[in-house]
Amino acid sequence: MKCLLAALCLLLPSCVFKVLDQGLADLKGKPIETAFDVLGYPSSKLELGNDTVYKWNTSFSSVMPIPQVANTTGLVGATPFQMQTTSAGFIRQDHAGEISIGANKKGVIQRCSYYGTERGLHAYAECLDKYSKSLRASR
Repeated sequence: MKCLLAALCLLLPSCVFKVLDQGLADLKGKPIETAFDVLGYPSSKLELGNDTVYKWNTSFSSVMPIPQVANTTGLVGATPFQMQTTSAGFIRQDHAGEISIGANKKGVIQRCSYYGTERGLHAYAECLDKYSKSLRASR
């Protein structure tokens, strides 16, 4: 039951962001290699003074069906009729997510942030949730 609730929680936008907040907070003070173990290798790296910022990026599109309802009227012979017809239209949705993690010159994580859509950040939230749960289990 707990697994089901955790999975459902990740489907809700506010839950994804809470999981990201907790998971990134759990990474602070840890070696940057921990972030690599949790999130995989970063998409990019930027040197800023004595700090290094690592970024993980993802973007993808999906298509969502949208029902379209139309009222139709006419005649069958001399008898009028009215009916509703439903068809599917589709809209494209773009999803993106970015996580930035700053480490000092010793490679210790100092800052973390994220930006993006709920679906774009979902995979990162799953990884961080697993990491946070493993930390709590080992305490």
